[in-house]
Amino acid sequence: MARSEKERAQEERAEKERALAANVAFYAAFSTSNLAAMDALWSTTRDVAVFHPNWQGIKGRDAVMRSWATILNGAEMADIRPVGARVILSGKMAMVICEEDLVAIRMIATNIFMNEGGTWRIVHHQATRLPEAVPNPTENKGQKGQPSSGR
Repeated sequence: MARSEKERAQEERAEKERALAANVAFYAAFSTSNLAAMDALWSTTRDVAVFHPNWQGIKGRDAVMRSWATILNGAEMADIRPVGARVILSGKMAMVICEEDLVAIRMIATNIFMNEGGTWRIVHHQATRLPEAVPNPTENKGQKGQPSSGR
């Protein structure tokens, strides 16, 4: 029997919530330097990649996990929180886009998860620093009809 539109929408909301929960678990592992929890979140059956800020891209599960070991076993981790997470769901793939709040700076991150047997596993993480807020150059700060020089 075909599912109703309402049932499909409820199922999609539930999958998005599960993907968001996996994203929260990722940041919990990150902020507590829990390498075992981080390892459990990453796919073991698919190609994976990570682009840490200011690092070259890393591909392959062994290399990705070595990079996390370096980061999580390094200096004391800052409290990192995902902010404003949004999920784009497409079949067995969920892309979570969020800002990372690290107290002194803000990052933007994309985390891609694949549904493997009912569990969302990370296959890709990329984060980069957001630029500092700058005034909108289209705002009139000079004379009427004259844009400000910004100086």
